[in-house]
Parts: sequence; structure tokens; C-alpha cells
Amino acid sequence: MFVVLHTTMANESNGSGLAPTIAVHPAPHETLPQPSGSVKPQTTQQHLEPESSKSASNWPHNLIGYSPELFNGRHLLLALQTFENRFLSKETAVRLLEYRSNTPGAFEATLNAEQLRKTSQRQENATTQLLFINRFLIRDSNALLPKDQKGLRISGKAFRNLSEHLNCSPAFLSCLVGHGLPLALCFRGDITEGTHTVSDLWYTIPVRVSIPCTDQTISHTLTTAGSNQTDPSQYLHLASAKIDIRPSRIVVYSRFIIETSTTKVLCFDFQDGRWVDYADEPFIRAKETLKRAEFHGLCADKHFIHVLMHSSAIIWWQESLNAYNRQLIEHEKVLLRERQRNDNLQDSETIMQIDTALHTMTAHLRRYKAEVTTLEENLQSLSTTLVNLEGPSGITNRAALFNNKQKFDTMNIRVQGLVKFIAEIEMKAQTVAALMVIDHQIVDSSQSMRNIMKASQEEAKLSRFMAKQSQEIARDARKDSIYMKAASLIRSPNTHQRD
Repeated sequence: MFVVLHTTMANESNGSGLAPTIAVHPAPHETLPQPSGSVKPQTTQQHLEPESSKSASNWPHNLIGYSPELFNGRHLLLALQTFENRFLSKETAVRLLEYRSNTPGAFEATLNAEQLRKTSQRQENATTQLLFINRFLIRDSNALLPKDQKGLRISGKAFRNLSEHLNCSPAFLSCLVGHGLPLALCFRGDITEGTHTVSDLWYTIPVRVSIPCTDQTISHTLTTAGSNQTDPSQYLHLASAKIDIRPSRIVVYSRFIIETSTTKVLCFDFQDGRWVDYADEPFIRAKETLKRAEFHGLCADKHFIHVLMHSSAIIWWQESLNAYNRQLIEHEKVLLRERQRNDNLQDSETIMQIDTALHTMTAHLRRYKAEVTTLEENLQSLSTTLVNLEGPSGITNRAALFNNKQKFDTMNIRVQGLVKFIAEIEMKAQTVAALMVIDHQIVDSSQSMRNIMKASQEEAKLSRFMAKQSQEIARDARKDSIYMKAASLIRSPNTHQRD
């Protein structure tokens, strides 16, 4: 006989949790003893109570992609609330670029919450919608800034409506919250929604941009991020290069309906609105791509935005790594210059400053290596996943797929260049660190030599003093001898009389 534990899920609204009930079942080879008489045993069958309508209508339980065995609804809800409080603003101003893959031309608009809701519900054939969600972009330093300027320009309500309508995966929220290292490309299998088959994917693009810095080094210690330079999630201040390497990320969500060839792409750009040249670059380049295609009478590809976003990120990474490399070279020059000085060539304060800077830069470099690896994984996955995002394979689709694959391969080669550059910088950092070790040894040796020379000088001085004292003692001894002889002559007059 074996015992099977049945559990009955109580209504979530009453907070009672699980109510376990135990039922006994016979093993296949044995039977339970029958009670005496003609009374047959009564059996009861218990069923799981259905989920309450109130709970089922709330996010994330109302999402088709929600799976209790994969996600914890309560944790997801808390994460969403944290995301809304930290990263979203009260007003909605989402920029839209809409175009058709079979007709040249594009439509541009800035949408409020109601316009965003209507636009997201539109599903015209062969239409691609690019939605850019940025922080408040500060184009004029004298302009009046909103209090929530650091928040993405979409309200919490508008974001929930958008995610519910697009049936975004709850796992997509983890990319938005952004705890820990950035996630590479993720995707679900085909999902059936009514008469449509939907495929979606999402990924994080880690970003590092180099911003000119005019502040003094001491002013950086007054801020939380500046005083915690060893944390690679914060920015890195390069004193000699006068550059701040600022971290950020771009989260992309793409949804593709196979039957209608309709594509919607959400681009959540978390870059600071003060660096408007960087934060606005993807949108400007997307407009340029669409205008160029229209000028030549061509139709823009529905997936070009993925190539464009990674292309911008690679350019920013190259600029940041160049600034990092210049700072390393400057540290090396200072150390070599100090070693060639004739006097006290190793100033302890200089050594401590460079030693601290190298320790901080090494911590950031390790994080850079992991983030560039994420870029590499994104491009490799996108290159192979695009095949699953296409509809019936025609000549046009095949040509577009081949063209996209070439572009992704090109981007992958450029990322490989970043990987090699980071390896070179890492070796240079080790060389400078080794030079620092030698300098420390020289400093220690110089200090020891100075101590020995000082002790030798003291010993020589003492020796000279002892020699002088010996000379004085010998001179006094000679005087004493003369005096002794004279005294002995004076004491013996008879001797002189005999003579």
C-alpha cells in the first residue's frame, strides 16, 4: 500500500494558502478489505478550486504566457512595482516610427498614453512599428525640466496596458529591472493567439559611453557613484584623460505575427537624458535608414533595428575602450618618467594614487569583458533566430534573411575586434601593474639603502670620535710618562752627587 498526498489550492483572495488532504490508494497488486455487510465504501473526489476571477484578471495572472511553475506571481508584481517607481514617469511621450515592408515611406509621431494604446492595438498587414522609450532628453540646458526627468517617458498604467496587449513574457520584466549582469537574447516558442501565431524575443544591450568631464577629481568623491569607483556598475572617472565612462543599457522587445507579417519593437533606452547625442542616436539613425530606403524607392527591412542598435553600441564601446587605453598609457608614462629622475624618483603619494586607479580600472575591465560577451551572444542568437521570425518563405524573405545574416556577421566581426582589444588592454594593465610592483620594490630598496647609509654615517662618526679619544688618551699617557720620570729624578739626589 502507498500513500499519495493530494493538495487543494484554496482561494487566493482569502489568503488561506494550501490545504493538504491525504487519500490512501491501494497498490496495483492488493485490494482494500471490504467492510462487513452490504454497505459499499463511499469515495469522494476532490478537485482543485478554480482561480478567483479577481486574481486571474490582475497582472501577471492575466497574461497568456504566465506559468506558475516558472514564475512567482507575487515576486513579479513586486518587481513591476519597483520598476514603475524607479524607472517610469507620470507622463507618456513615446516616439513612433511606422513603415511597411512592401511600401516605401514612414510615419513619425510622439504618442501619449491613449494614442499609444490605440497604436499598439493596430495590426495592419506588413506593418512594422518601432517604439522608442527614452528618459527625458535635455536638448536645452536652460529649459525647465520635469521633476521625474530620470524616468522613462511612459506611465505605469500605459506600460501595463502595453505589456498586457502585447502579451509580453513575465521573464521580460527581469531584463527591465536589470539586476546583476545583463541577459543575452531570450525568446519563447510560437504562441497561438486566436487565429494568429506569434513569436517574440527580447535582449539587453549593455552600453558604456565616454563623456567629457570638466570636474576636478575631488568633486567626484562627493557623489554616491563617484565615491564608489570600485563598483563596476557605476561610472569610471579617468583623471588624466578627463573622461567619465558612463554605464547604461538598452532593452529591446520584438513581437512578430507570422500570418500578417506585423512587427512591433519596443526599445527601452535607459541612458541619461543629459547625454542626448548618445540617447537620441538610435532614433535618428532609424529615421535616416527609412529616408534612405524611401529615396531609393526601396522597402526597409522589418528587422534592421536590431542591427542598428548593436551597431551604435559597438561604436560607443570602441570610444570608451579607447579612452580607457589612453588612461593606461598615461599611467605608464608617469611611472617611467618618475623612474628616470635622479633624486627621490619614487614619490609615495604618486605611487598610491596610480595603484588605487589601476585597482579600480581592473575591476571595471572585468565587467566590460562580460558585457561585451553579451553583445557577442546577442548577435549570434539573432543571426539564427531570424529564420523563425519569418512567414512563408518566398524569394523576398530569403533575400532579406541572407542580407540580414550578412549584416549580423559583420557586427559579430566588429565585436570580435572589441574582444581582442579588451584582451590587449588587459595585458597592458598587467604590465603597468608589474611596473608598479617593481617600483614598490625600488622604493623599499631605496629606503633600506638610505637606512644603511645613515647607519654607516653614524658608525663612521662614532669611529672618528673614538679615534680622537684614543689619540687624546695616548697623548695624556705620554705626558704622564714624562712626569713620572721627572718625579723619579727629583726623588733620588744621591745618584746625581756620585756622578
